[in-house]
Amino acid sequence: TVSQFGPSLLRNFMADRFNQIVLGAFIATFIYSLIVLRTIQDSGAGIFIPRVAISVSIALVLASFGLLIYFFHHVATSIHPDNVIDSVYHQLVTSINRFFPGEFDNPPEKEEERQEAGLNFDNGASLIRSTKSGYLRFLDEDRLLSLARENDVVIKVHYRPGNFVFAGTPLISVSPGKDFDPDTEDSVQSAFFLGSSRTPENDIEFSIHQFVEVALRALSPGINDPYTAISCIDRLGASLCAMNEKRFPTPSQFDDQGKLRLILNVVDYDGILDAAFNQIRQYGRGNVDINIRLLEILHVAAMTTRDKKRYASIKRHGEMIYRACSEAIPEKDDRKDVDERFKTLLSQLEG
Repeated sequence: TVSQFGPSLLRNFMADRFNQIVLGAFIATFIYSLIVLRTIQDSGAGIFIPRVAISVSIALVLASFGLLIYFFHHVATSIHPDNVIDSVYHQLVTSINRFFPGEFDNPPEKEEERQEAGLNFDNGASLIRSTKSGYLRFLDEDRLLSLARENDVVIKVHYRPGNFVFAGTPLISVSPGKDFDPDTEDSVQSAFFLGSSRTPENDIEFSIHQFVEVALRALSPGINDPYTAISCIDRLGASLCAMNEKRFPTPSQFDDQGKLRLILNVVDYDGILDAAFNQIRQYGRGNVDINIRLLEILHVAAMTTRDKKRYASIKRHGEMIYRACSEAIPEKDDRKDVDERFKTLLSQLEG
């Protein structure tokens, strides 16, 4: 299973509630049986046999065997590619609703642009550097916003959850530049929760990468299963349709007086498309079915997006797929099929 779907999906297997129940039932039955066995003893007046406890123990063993039989069925079903992909899809949809709770609208950006215009983070800004390395799992935005308000500065964050933080690199830039006391620097460090691996709780790109990982392994020469890869691409397309209805978070955060205090490193539509399509395009280079499906999904994304500014990102990925196909697909009829999908995408974007 790990070789086909990747180690990151083991997290889903271990988090499965039924698997946890079966494991708990087996351990509980074993411990209970040991305790019952310990109560059987020869007291001199005769052997004491706890008949009720033994009957309960036998019933628990029989129940455990029933759970074991169903466990085999459950595991065989849960590791089927379609079910694995569907599980990851629902996890991604849950992440989308959590990360992008608001519906799409067109918020005014002039005030943000005006306030950011007078800031200079390249020259004269103070830097606070990380003291350790690891994946950023959680960022305490409220703490940083409070620090910025207390010190009357604007803080620019260089990392977002899911990024790998290197010790010695800047966590934040502060404008106007000023020196912070050790307690304030420690408070900044504690706002960045680092770990040894990425998690889906605060990292939308991680959930997308789980799809990509399954698709890439399906495209590997050892497995060579394009249908599973296409299923992953279809689910990625459905996820993009869900995101197209959402308003992406803005990097600028303001205090109660409406003054800019915090500039975050947030995920944007370009980053989502890069995470979803770059590696599949690169590893699927020359695979006609995969590239045609990628172009069709981009066409669906163009039809469903409510923000025309996203057209540039969609077109960029369509052009990269088309160029890769032009170079890697020798068959004329195959290239014709790709040309038709690419023209359909362009007509949607330019129409």
